[in-house]
Amino acid sequence: MAIYLVVFSALLAFDTVNIQGRFYIKFVQSGGFAGLTSTIELAGDTLSSDEQKILLQLLKDSNFFDQDFKSAAENSPDQYNYEITVAVDKTKRTININDAEVTDGLRPLIRYLSGKARAYRK
Repeated sequence: MAIYLVVFSALLAFDTVNIQGRFYIKFVQSGGFAGLTSTIELAGDTLSSDEQKILLQLLKDSNFFDQDFKSAAENSPDQYNYEITVAVDKTKRTININDAEVTDGLRPLIRYLSGKARAYRK
């Protein structure tokens, strides 16, 4: 927990502590009515400065490193399942969550990453 708090503190202060370029995100969306899987991997140092700022703000707003995200025991076959891995410097966290358990804070990050994964797939 202490490690997550340190990284979360770094995310909160990303305007003053430059962590841009030093993060990695892997996003996997699976399930849904068609059962398709979309995956995208983003490394901070390969993104524009604006895109880095957007992603860091979405991570901050979602409380990614601070919140305990739990997935429901039963998945509906038509729900989407998400696996999100975020690494900042030497700290890494992976969450697995389904549509029913997505928090309001996490929804914009998932929407953004899902859009990037769909665009990459085309």
